[in-house]
Amino acid sequence: MAIAYNVNIGNWYRTAEGRLFEVVSRDTDTIEVQYDDGDLEEFDQETWSDIRPILSPPPASAPFPFDLENEEGFGADRHSLHELLGDIDFSD
Repeated sequence: MAIAYNVNIGNWYRTAEGRLFEVVSRDTDTIEVQYDDGDLEEFDQETWSDIRPILSPPPASAPFPFDLENEEGFGADRHSLHELLGDIDFSD
């Protein structure tokens, strides 16, 4: 059965019990979420309806989905465009 709700990847929600999570993936039948403590869970349409998610703002310390910043090193070594290209002369 296809998900009939307007659920967007990147939206943050809170359960009735107060657990905060972000939608990290969805397809026609399931929604995958990552809780603010890093746990992953997948919901079908019936379960999504049962948890009654409430659209919420992201936490101040919102991680990248799946903690990419920590696991893959994203963000660890950021440089400006000038630092990466140096003093290259792009004129003809």
